[in-house]
Amino acid sequence: MAEKRERLEFVVNEARKQSVRAVEVLVEIMNDPLETGRTRIAAANAVLDRAFGKPVQQVDNTSSDGSMATPKGMAAFYAAQQEQKKVEEAAKDSVDQLLH
Repeated sequence: MAEKRERLEFVVNEARKQSVRAVEVLVEIMNDPLETGRTRIAAANAVLDRAFGKPVQQVDNTSSDGSMATPKGMAAFYAAQQEQKKVEEAAKDSVDQLLH
């Protein structure tokens, strides 16, 4: 387990070493008039996300009749969060497998 953690830390550290250049590339793409609008917007959003963090999304937890969300709805939300954690863990495992 310690070896896995060390390899993951190595990958993260190597990626961080490239972070300044990565932002420079994003800015170059954002400012390139030959790029498509969609590509320039994606680059601009990436720069903004790194500068200020991703915008917080408001969640409306009321039902259509104006009452608060039901326990069943909250259970579904919790289940979705757990599923997301599983997906993230699987992604980390995939990175680890690539490092072997």
